[in-house]
Amino acid sequence: MKAVKGGWTEIPILSGTTNTLLKTTTEITSGETLVLFNKTDGQKKQQINNVTSVTTGDGDIIYEADISSFSLTQAPTIAWKNVSEATWVSDVQTQEESDLNWKQYQLSVTERPEVINISNGTNSTMLETYSEIVTGEPVILYNSNDGFKEGELGSVSQTAISTAMALIEGGPITGIVVDNNDNVFVCGGNGYIIAKLDNNLKLLKQCSISSVRIYDITTYGENLFVCGGILGTDYKRHYYVAKLDSDLNLLNQYMIYKEGDSAFYRIKVSSSGGIYAIDSSYIAAFDLNLNLTGHYLLTNGDSTDMHMHISDIDAVSGYPTICGYIYDIDHNNGQYFHGHYFATMVGNNLNSRIIKDCDGLKSMFIDSSNNQFVCGTCGSRGYIANSSHIPEKQYTIYNSNGQIILYDINGGAKSTNIFVCGQATSNGAKNHYIAMLDEDLNLLKQYTIDSGNDDCLNKIAFDSNGNVFACGSSGEYGYIIKTDNNLSIPDTLPVGSVIFTATEQNYQQFHLDTNLSSGGGPIVTTPSYTGSQPSSNVIDQTTSISVGGNFKYTADISSFALVQIPIKAWKKPVDAYVSMETNPDRCLYEDEDISSKIHNATTSYFEFNDTRTNLLITGDKIIINGNEVTISNVAISGNTYQVTVPEQTSTITSVIIPSRLTAQTVSERQVIDNDYIQTTFKSVVKDGRALRVRIDGTKDTNVSKIQVDLWKQQ
Repeated sequence: MKAVKGGWTEIPILSGTTNTLLKTTTEITSGETLVLFNKTDGQKKQQINNVTSVTTGDGDIIYEADISSFSLTQAPTIAWKNVSEATWVSDVQTQEESDLNWKQYQLSVTERPEVINISNGTNSTMLETYSEIVTGEPVILYNSNDGFKEGELGSVSQTAISTAMALIEGGPITGIVVDNNDNVFVCGGNGYIIAKLDNNLKLLKQCSISSVRIYDITTYGENLFVCGGILGTDYKRHYYVAKLDSDLNLLNQYMIYKEGDSAFYRIKVSSSGGIYAIDSSYIAAFDLNLNLTGHYLLTNGDSTDMHMHISDIDAVSGYPTICGYIYDIDHNNGQYFHGHYFATMVGNNLNSRIIKDCDGLKSMFIDSSNNQFVCGTCGSRGYIANSSHIPEKQYTIYNSNGQIILYDINGGAKSTNIFVCGQATSNGAKNHYIAMLDEDLNLLKQYTIDSGNDDCLNKIAFDSNGNVFACGSSGEYGYIIKTDNNLSIPDTLPVGSVIFTATEQNYQQFHLDTNLSSGGGPIVTTPSYTGSQPSSNVIDQTTSISVGGNFKYTADISSFALVQIPIKAWKKPVDAYVSMETNPDRCLYEDEDISSKIHNATTSYFEFNDTRTNLLITGDKIIINGNEVTISNVAISGNTYQVTVPEQTSTITSVIIPSRLTAQTVSERQVIDNDYIQTTFKSVVKDGRALRVRIDGTKDTNVSKIQVDLWKQQ
């Protein structure tokens, strides 16, 4: 669970939610506490009951909760659920021993602090890393000889490098585009993330669209266009497109209803502003305001044996062109073929071409000279061609140890070369694959990038300087890489706790001369699908992005007095704040300055307004004008505190309430599951008081476990 400062995390609200029924894709359970909000009822916090779940056709689980007890007059527009940070462990019940008038507790917190990756140049006095660090930053270093050493970094210097990478929690990144201002936009995370990053892959903003999965993204002018599937009231996905501005504000959207599950997987914009979105057999055309201008269904016609799949579409000028694959079964002769498929749409007609005995095309782009570059697979080989010049420019890339699948091809206006990306499988390992070719498709340079997980690259984009951006997945994470136009990728480049190793490959290129057959493809019909404007809101989500590779940082760690080189490093993890106060309103974990609240102040009296109960009581110590004093009397009238203190030498202008914490020590730390640290604190609590604990920190932290155990005095 992701810990969020403040103790709550936002959950998406799906269409169909009412003032008595909440629908969401986030797992919720009966008895869990939620906070619901709308403008009429404001914010209401309560436990939920009677939670049920429904599985949709595409495998999503929709949770439905009875919220009638909230007594809302309108459906909630925002919802939060409680998370581990800012957690109370309250009223701990223990069996007292008659001869003890105090209790001692051990608090264990298991957390995942931000990892500092350690590079090869590290020694016992100097830390080298691609993680962003600053002079004086508190960190923890570890090796098996020295154990855990906590301290502050000495002087930090940085050296710029050309390659940057980012990892995004949530799943593969399926779409990437760079706008005219060189901002990078991505979508994915199993369809729920749209993110804006700067040119060095620093996260600027992110959002999701309620009930929608987003699969691809493109840009035109200052606006973004995305496509995917929206969850309908029938719990099926339906075709969806949306227009956003560069700050990820939702401007317009459109859905197309089709019986059963459906979604758009690719979206492209022509140079004239025509927008095209596709699935495997359906094409929809829109103007820049997302008015539907035409839609087309590719069918088999009278054939019961021919089948086709659209993979991509492009339309730099003139008519749109599609690519994909087609296969046909001849029952009379028992023959079967599988081939690449190209087609240009002219009105309702397709000018089709087929290359037989190839597996299929995955992607295409058309340059300003109307050259149609395509990529895909042929058997175990990656396939690349200029479909305007086949057979002269038609090639495969061969890996003797496994398979190459090419998922995207791009170049043209922002690059003098052509780039492809995908996946290279070698001896069972699945690695990122990226290659550079000239416009005649001569192979110039190629790399595999291995993280030790299953890796794949899905899409390529370019900025105005020709820098190359590619996105995909690394294990369970979404993955983004930026490099220059010459593919200058370092041999190793860590991101977070993952070390990526790049290897320049010598996979061989082969020329093909397969003949084209004309015609014989699917026919075009106009479907009877209906379109409408859905009702959805953009909801900001909290997502963890680890970025590495913009700079190499070198930090002086001589003050840690290590005997051996550190093998693990973390930014300082969360602290456990422990208070003996039974009233949560009195549990202050840091000094609180209320100077701006005070009024009617004299040299021995002041008032302030606060809704908390017994925040100050007679006998409390506070700091008045810089001096600690004991409160003589506290009276409360409504929300107004009336405080009397000993006479001061001047009118009271400054009031600070000190934190109320018990003494605590870190007794031990240990590494759990590689990146997690279990930190144990001890705290003494007087007889008759309850132990309350808050977990808090300056960094986003995954807190997976909070455990409070009674200690016995030794």
